Amino acid sequence: MLMEEAMEGGNLGPYKEKLRTFPNMSSKPQTLLIVRLLMGINFRVLLMLVLLVLGGIFHIGTRTSPVIVLVFTIVIFSFLLSTFLTKWVLSKDEGPPEMAEISEAIRDGAEGFFRLNMVLSLRWQYY
Repeated sequence: MLMEEAMEGGNLGPYKEKLRTFPNMSSKPQTLLIVRLLMGINFRVLLMLVLLVLGGIFHIGTRTSPVIVLVFTIVIFSFLLSTFLTKWVLSKDEGPPEMAEISEAIRDGAEGFFRLNMVLSLRWQYY
């Protein structure tokens, strides 16, 4: 009975309600494992391996169909263009702190939306 009276009166003793905080999910590095592994390899060795593989693909492509060569050329050009544009965008200034705070909130909301979207689509797909 004494405990119920204390709870009704708001006196909970040494217990004090704390504000709940949630960890910021976007503070973790978002680098893929394959990218981190490739970053550890010497750039010239990686470039030589890529050129060797692409040369083999072109050799096989020219022997079978010229369309394959055209498709791979477009793919390589698109990859190089996307790499250039990504570096260009990431080299720009983030802006004032207020803008960075707003962009962080937008990023958190987008990550939550995509996480929920993936969960719901996986549930719908497998049930």
